[in-house]
Amino acid sequence: MSLDYEDRGPLSAIKDYAKFNDLDNFYHMTDQIVGEILADGNPEDEEYDIIHYFSSLNFANLEKFVVEVNNVFGDEIYIEDPDECFDEEYKETFFSVSIIITHPKLDAQAIYDEITKLVSICNEFNVAYDGWGTQFEDEE
Repeated sequence: MSLDYEDRGPLSAIKDYAKFNDLDNFYHMTDQIVGEILADGNPEDEEYDIIHYFSSLNFANLEKFVVEVNNVFGDEIYIEDPDECFDEEYKETFFSVSIIITHPKLDAQAIYDEITKLVSICNEFNVAYDGWGTQFEDEE
């Protein structure tokens, strides 16, 4: 589950990553997502994989970002392989990566703390933080 956020425009238009990666916006989004998860009847004290999404026009910047995130978080995370993507609307190629952090329970404050660290690293390497979500496994 993740929430759509308003169109933030093309990555090529970003001039100031610190402004683009607006922590208050992501804290608000976190409150909304956590609220929806709980409103849907999901338990707060269950394990959740939080999937954070990132993008960059520059693959080298994304690689440096991933290395630094790995240095900061270590074994707490799983980093998926980066993807090369094409934005049809803005006609630009970009690179994306997802980072998964498992939480023993759904805790908004823990997610805020994660976002704060991740966004700081994003700003250092000119990477866009695209938000987070979680997926639910179908129990059969």
